[in-house]
Amino acid sequence: MKPGAYSAAVTLKMKDSTRGAVIYYTTDGWTPTEASTRYTGPITIDSTTTLQAIAISPYGGRSRIAKAVYTLNGVPPAPPAEQSTPAPANAVTPPGSQKLLLARGTAMPLVFAADVSSKKAEVGDKISLTLAENVKVGDVVVVTKGTPAVATVTEVDGNGVMGLPGEIFFQVDSLLADGTVVKVRGSAAKEAAFVDADTLLSPAK
Repeated sequence: MKPGAYSAAVTLKMKDSTRGAVIYYTTDGWTPTEASTRYTGPITIDSTTTLQAIAISPYGGRSRIAKAVYTLNGVPPAPPAEQSTPAPANAVTPPGSQKLLLARGTAMPLVFAADVSSKKAEVGDKISLTLAENVKVGDVVVVTKGTPAVATVTEVDGNGVMGLPGEIFFQVDSLLADGTVVKVRGSAAKEAAFVDADTLLSPAK
């Protein structure tokens, strides 16, 4: 079913040309991974939805993300899904206050602090990031916008197909909040658009 505007619910089928490939998809805006919902048959879209999907080959190869927006006239978008159940994770001490617990699953939108090129990056390289917005516990800001973070490159594909940019995959390790190192364990991410032929900005969680 082609993306676009519809007046009633639509049923979608997805397929990949690679034999044995498994498709994973999301409908909540998060980038699909092997931890996302596995496609096992037709799915029904009954509200305005952004569908994103990837295919994983039997040998571990990952396709580019396929994205399609389905607008159901008169039906609002589905509310974003929570990624995890809050649980104690890391203690952060705001200046002049007692320690507060930063809940597991807290979203931390990050942006690159400098350009990163798929032509030059190597696995194991460190990437400098900064926090794109304040992180709060209730109404208290515990990590401020601009806080530095560090990530490690885990995979590089510098050879773009048919003129497309290469890709860089990385794991965010930690950020430094008022002198406290906070370990970050990514479970979901949102990939941004390519900004030029070599550089990819990917806010991560």
